Amino acid sequence: MLPGLRVLLSTVLLTLGLHGANLLELADGQMRGYEVLSQREPTPGTTWLLVGSDARWGQEGARSDVIMVLHEPESGPTALISIPRFSYVHLPGMGGTRIMHAFEWGGAPLLVATVEELTGLTVDRYLEIEMTGMSDVINALGGVRLCLDVDVNDEGRSYLQWDAGCHVADGPTTIAFARYRDAETYDDVERSARHRQVLGAAANRLTHPTFILNPELHRHLVKSTMAGLRVDNGMEMADFARLALAFRAASGSNGVTGYPPTLDTPRDMGIGYIIDFDPEHIDQFWADLRDGNLAS
Repeated sequence: MLPGLRVLLSTVLLTLGLHGANLLELADGQMRGYEVLSQREPTPGTTWLLVGSDARWGQEGARSDVIMVLHEPESGPTALISIPRFSYVHLPGMGGTRIMHAFEWGGAPLLVATVEELTGLTVDRYLEIEMTGMSDVINALGGVRLCLDVDVNDEGRSYLQWDAGCHVADGPTTIAFARYRDAETYDDVERSARHRQVLGAAANRLTHPTFILNPELHRHLVKSTMAGLRVDNGMEMADFARLALAFRAASGSNGVTGYPPTLDTPRDMGIGYIIDFDPEHIDQFWADLRDGNLAS
């Protein structure tokens, strides 16, 4: 979701000639790289881990509200897979718990190691956006059009106020939209679908002529973007172009978007509700992702 805003931003900039080159230089100077990748042997294809972090309640350690694996296989469709944050996984050296705790307890390195153990894929590139900084980005785009078919008055959690239907949402409303999860159904998978909706809406705004032809908006967006962006220390702006191509391929008619196979009913293990992967299908799913065999 939100990490894709950076991906699409670089695509726009690369089409703007000298103006775009100047902005890319500005972005390079503000990009923060960290030692987050493992030393595992590479696996076929290219794998990006895209993370939206969130420390809105002041806990020790940030939360990973958005976890997505973007995989470009050596052949076959590129896939963008959301991993619900309540998914029950094994944290290396720490045992079983929700995947969100990997980031909260061990930061990006533990999350990378957890995703690699879960999927069998080696993470080649890491990109993280702090969600609290996204409000300025959405406002710089003039808001995004989002749809939800129910009324929402979620004062106690996401603070989303929504009348059923489609509306142009400003920055704070978009972040609340992404955070919202129905308190009765506890559907974190549906929440992941809203993350992808936000990403698609932002993509539409970024590629609209009113944005592409406005240099002042470009500068504003670069500054808003890079302030909340963290990447692995090998990432360069040129990598964003490759990431943009992979993201577009996954989002296109021949790509794959969705989430891993899960059991229908969340369960409570004393740490709150968790989502279990479907044991009969999950291993084959990751193998098909790796090998490019998922159906578009």
